[in-house]
Amino acid sequence: MTPPKGPASSKTEELLQDATPPDPFSQTTTAKLPVPTDGPSLPGFEAWCSIVTECQHEMASFVAERLEKDREAVRDALTAKDPTEAFTVQARWLQQTMQDYTVEMSKILGICTKHRAVRSSILH
Repeated sequence: MTPPKGPASSKTEELLQDATPPDPFSQTTTAKLPVPTDGPSLPGFEAWCSIVTECQHEMASFVAERLEKDREAVRDALTAKDPTEAFTVQARWLQQTMQDYTVEMSKILGICTKHRAVRSSILH
């Protein structure tokens, strides 16, 4: 059954259209960031970008490696011959996961510490 057409129906369509949030991906942004012509406008901005980029790269690599290890652990648990073997797989996975996250946190802190000298020289 199709809704009736007429003034009430077009008003309803208009209200529904107004209630629909705009798609953020269909709009183009025209805002432009200021481009410095005589050097960096913010002291330390390039160093900050370097730190963020390096951290993002490290975290993306970590996530890819962890997902692969998680996939292998699930496969091993699903193919276990008995519950004891599945529990052993889960325990090994948990131990490896904790170790991997500890190592990753050390790497991220190392990246930030490595750049601390640059940050300090810019701020002082």
